Amino acid sequence: MLHIETGRYSHLPRNQRFCKWCSDNGLGNFVESEDHFLIDCDINKNTRDQLKLLFVDTGSTLTFCTRTLLNDVFANNNAASNTAARLITKMNKVRSDYMKSTTNTSNPVSTDHTDRQPDPL
Repeated sequence: MLHIETGRYSHLPRNQRFCKWCSDNGLGNFVESEDHFLIDCDINKNTRDQLKLLFVDTGSTLTFCTRTLLNDVFANNNAASNTAARLITKMNKVRSDYMKSTTNTSNPVSTDHTDRQPDPL
C-alpha cells in the first residue's frame, strides 16, 4: 500500500507521508499519493512512458493525469484498459520490490493494523 494510506495507521500527518524512493534518492520529499505514484514518481518512469503510449494525441495538449487516465483509458478502450492495468500492476511490483529491499530485517515493521483505527481520509 502507498504511504498515503499506511501513514494513517500510525497517525502520521498527511503532508509527511513521503515517498521512500524519492526521499532515498535525493529527489525530494513528495507525499506518496496515488497521483504521485502514477504520474510523478521517478521509480515508475519507464513503465509510465509505456502507459503514455496508450493515449492518442488529437492535436490538443495532452495532459497525463489521473482523470485522463481514468476517462480515456479505463472507460473507453477495453484493450487499452487491459494494458494499463498490466502496466500499473508492474509499477506496483517495482515499488513493492524496492520497499522489500530496503526493509530492515532486524527490526521488521508490522503490517498488521487490525488493532489500530486509521485516521479519517
